[in-house]
Amino acid sequence: MSAPFVVACSFALFTSVVSWVDTRSALADVAAPPPVPALVVGVDGTPTFGDPSGLALEGPLVSIASTLTGNGYWLAAADGGVFAYGDAPWLGSIPQVLPAGVSLREPVVELITHSSGRGYWLVASDGGVFAYGEAPWFGSIPQVLPLGARLRAPITAAASTPSGNGYWLLGADGGVFTFGDARYHGSVPELDRSHSADAVAILPTVGAGGYTIHLRDGTVKSFGDAPAMGPFPNSVADADAIGSSVLSTTLTGNNEGFTNSAIDPESGVAAVVIRHGGGAWVLRNAAGPLIAVWQSGGLTTTSRQAALTLARGTGAKTTVRHSGSIDYVSSRRLGEVTDAAPSGWRIPFSAVAFDTNTADILLGGPTARSFARNEIVVGERTAARHSIRRGDVVELFGWNEATVFVTVGHVAAPIEMGNIELAMNLTTAASLGFSRPSSVLTWAFNHAEIEQAFANLPTNQRWLTTDRSWVSSGRDGILSTSVLKDLAGEPAYLPGGPGDPVIFRQQWINEHIAFVDLPIVGSIRCNTAVHAQLVAALAAIEAAGLANLIDVADTRAHGGCFYPRTIRGSSGGALSRHSWGVAFDLNPNTNRFGTTPTIDQRIVAIFREQGFAWGGSWVRPDGMHFEWTGPLEEAS
Repeated sequence: MSAPFVVACSFALFTSVVSWVDTRSALADVAAPPPVPALVVGVDGTPTFGDPSGLALEGPLVSIASTLTGNGYWLAAADGGVFAYGDAPWLGSIPQVLPAGVSLREPVVELITHSSGRGYWLVASDGGVFAYGEAPWFGSIPQVLPLGARLRAPITAAASTPSGNGYWLLGADGGVFTFGDARYHGSVPELDRSHSADAVAILPTVGAGGYTIHLRDGTVKSFGDAPAMGPFPNSVADADAIGSSVLSTTLTGNNEGFTNSAIDPESGVAAVVIRHGGGAWVLRNAAGPLIAVWQSGGLTTTSRQAALTLARGTGAKTTVRHSGSIDYVSSRRLGEVTDAAPSGWRIPFSAVAFDTNTADILLGGPTARSFARNEIVVGERTAARHSIRRGDVVELFGWNEATVFVTVGHVAAPIEMGNIELAMNLTTAASLGFSRPSSVLTWAFNHAEIEQAFANLPTNQRWLTTDRSWVSSGRDGILSTSVLKDLAGEPAYLPGGPGDPVIFRQQWINEHIAFVDLPIVGSIRCNTAVHAQLVAALAAIEAAGLANLIDVADTRAHGGCFYPRTIRGSSGGALSRHSWGVAFDLNPNTNRFGTTPTIDQRIVAIFREQGFAWGGSWVRPDGMHFEWTGPLEEAS
């Protein structure tokens, strides 16, 4: 069978644009959670004690902290709400004391506990600290900053001293702030002021004579008496239990683990904490089930307006997602070019655009705050491929042929945005001429009411459909563009003139494309990554006595594999998978795009067994199309 798709563990992943064939489901690459997913998950059988799954939360959950016994935990939300489970006492929260209609200036990013187990502090991204129970207040950053001054980087994490008489606050840039008996032992900016740290956790040593600062890429910086440590792995032992990778839950000397995961803790998408006594809990957010209304080729004005009107009529929340492809040219750090496409060429990035006002609940706090500053967000895989860091300036080439320079505000882990390569707000999108409404996303709905409403979607709009996050999209899912680049190479290209052809650099073609002698159909040019599985599929068809069902002349003349072009139709400029040479068209004349497929299902079954998705099952059928979904799993 083909390689498994990543299972989503958060609501944010359902917003991902991870396939670029518009006949595919808008949620196709994301396996579905239950209708009301659990927000706290125990790793390796760790018991859980409850969570606010059934509540309509005012803000995303951002932190989880264990009690001293390990038989309970506290959860904190971005608005300062606190939820206590098991033997964790509830000692107060911020909304409890704020006047009606008043909210925090900046969101809470972490809850840290007092050494007595009978108190906790809430820490906000501006360095504000709120104390409850036996936890004393020792000061906060807004208290000491000059009037109107702001931190260079937001606070992302905190830790209390073993005595309970102090705490450290950690900035995203690796800066450290001390209060009470917390001692200062150094910070990341002191080591390298040019480094964009993306710090996510600070862990003190047993005697508080030092601490380690953990960066989102797994790097660990040691200070004071903290021993030097190598990079941490980025996944826990039981990934299936939590649905996606998070930062390692490796124990440190004081038997405390991370309070937050590899993503910036302010996002509220997920967090992980070591349970006292062993095991771990993972906190994941779900604003609720999601429905995407989408249409092959992009939403028409009629379809978009109908979906918005029907959903809003039930009181549900909605937003419009734009998707397509934006070209990358270069990136700069401190004015120096650190990465670039080959001179005169461009590299396509899969891109999405959202309204800033809905980015927080859909994509998390760091993305929302980046959007508010008109900054872009780059996916983790893409950032690694091009050595892009937070704070870098990226040069993009837009649909309006304008060159735009924009700052990277956040590098997003897959747990936040799936494998989206590039995300931006609508203002940035407009500067690039990037406007392509691809789906209406709906959440916070009454199930019965929304289903009744969407039953009235216009029937005269071709290929208009709905996907539900709790329903599997089927077996013919395809690779995200970002993962495909890892497996089959990332091409630089230029438009090829009128129509849909594109021109690829010959160097990339030489490295990734070659002729392969296929059973039945003969020599075809494809990506070398698919050669073995394609040969196996055609050989199995021949062995099954089905070769006579393949029209060799038609397949060789009008089908085949490698053809650099964009996806035909209103595809947002995305490259066809034929551009990578990982799609194979069979019997095209009798299985035309958008018509009922006629290909024999025994052939379909063989291709699927060899790791190819079949386009004939898609909403807008593409019966000739078989697309590689990655290397086959090795037999254990």
